[in-house]
Amino acid sequence: MGKNQTLMKPLSLLLLSLSIGWCAWNISGASLLLFIALVPFFLGLSSISDCHKKNGLIAVLYLLVFKVVWVAGQVYWLKDVTFDTFFAIVLTHSLLFVLILTPSVYFIANKKTNLAIYFLLIGWILFEYLKQSIALLSPFYILGTSLGEYPSIIRGYRWIGIEGGSVWILLVNFFVYKTISSWKDKVQLKKNVINLGITVVVPLLLSVVLSVFKNEGVEKVRVAALHTDFNPVNPYYAEHPDVIIDSLWKLSEGVDRQTELLVWPETVITNLGWMQELHQHAGLDSLQKKIAGYPNLKLVFGANTNTLPTDKTDEKLNYSSEHNFYYYVHNLAFSLDTIGIQYRSKEIFVPFQEEIPYVRTFPFLKKMITVVGNPNYYTQLENDTDVHYTGKGASYLPLLCYEICYPLYTAKATGDVGFIAMMGNEHWNTSEKGSEIYFSILTAIAIQNNCAILKSSNNGISVIMNGQGEVLEKKAFGDTGLIQGIVSVKDGNCLYTYISGYSYLAALILFPVLLFRNRRKKQNNN
Repeated sequence: MGKNQTLMKPLSLLLLSLSIGWCAWNISGASLLLFIALVPFFLGLSSISDCHKKNGLIAVLYLLVFKVVWVAGQVYWLKDVTFDTFFAIVLTHSLLFVLILTPSVYFIANKKTNLAIYFLLIGWILFEYLKQSIALLSPFYILGTSLGEYPSIIRGYRWIGIEGGSVWILLVNFFVYKTISSWKDKVQLKKNVINLGITVVVPLLLSVVLSVFKNEGVEKVRVAALHTDFNPVNPYYAEHPDVIIDSLWKLSEGVDRQTELLVWPETVITNLGWMQELHQHAGLDSLQKKIAGYPNLKLVFGANTNTLPTDKTDEKLNYSSEHNFYYYVHNLAFSLDTIGIQYRSKEIFVPFQEEIPYVRTFPFLKKMITVVGNPNYYTQLENDTDVHYTGKGASYLPLLCYEICYPLYTAKATGDVGFIAMMGNEHWNTSEKGSEIYFSILTAIAIQNNCAILKSSNNGISVIMNGQGEVLEKKAFGDTGLIQGIVSVKDGNCLYTYISGYSYLAALILFPVLLFRNRRKKQNNN
């Protein structure tokens, strides 16, 4: 009975933490609950030290259950869209999370609760770095992007980036936990209350002060984005790209004649043919003739193109049973005007949707999991151009959908550009909640990089947003049509561009240092 009572406390606290977390991720306006969602989790971990001889095993199960349910709550909307992807995300994130927290398990087993919590915080920060570095993981649910519903708060930590927002949320949870844990010790309680107050108040004060300074560039660019809602995998569109091109242009005819950049969605042209034949593509020729009537206009759009392989054993190849040949498919952003065409290849693909991670190393995965949302396995095309220019010479970065979810990647990629032109295709996602979370990430990315974002999406949400995360124009879901506005070109790099990755580096240094100090202390005690 005593053992069951001992386990009831951490289990009850775990349930409370997961309930708060689920509300924070799934209820609109409730993301602020993340500042306390981990507190019961920490308290539960500390109480596990009071268990009997198997507290190490209990800690492993505790962490595993926490992460499985936590991630399942984050991606709950995905289960009805594609259960295979939902299951793969929950499994990979949970197992790798527990693996990186091995030191925490060790210190719980040795009844060193403080060290266990320290390593949990460090491990969490490192895990957010791995989410941006390992193809099996996804940065879609980084803590620092979770406050996209509250742009004014994100502006308070824009100088330290989205990673700084994650650290802030973790530290607030930690000091709330320390305050509750020390309520019987008046000296420690006072100390922890002061630390908690500083941790909470300083970023909020910065948010108020910095909101006065817009820090926008002087140069203005007139832009437009087309919001559509059609089935992109319709075979008819693949066989007749000219039909979809003409339809898209007809929808765009209301664009202002002084517009410098018009954006269409990702892979909106599902089959632009072979790369080596683009120079004689009738659809592109017709587009150039249409654009000629607009003196400053450049059109950027997403399309699938193909190339032939030199190695037919590559697991990333697609196969045509009708024509009996293998080929690569590339997801590209094309920038077109009357003079010529530039392209940029998508570099980061959605795991288990656009590609199977590490399929060349583990080819059996291709037989186990089917990509969703499109019929292709994508491959990056080399020799592309990252920075493109509008009709009047303003620089922009053409990003393709999922790429914008990576805070570190965007911090480096936007260093030399004036704004972001983003193409999305959210038609595969039948859950509006997924698109709303995606929009929150977009807001955080714009603020972190002080960079305006022009997004055109097929279904989902299309938007013109300034570098403060403020929405200038917006269309969502079935409300199709053209949005137009004026954005400011980013004038120079922000501070975070130069210090990006600092928290991950600090965590990487602290990880072995704390282990070494604990070992030295243990040796001295012996």
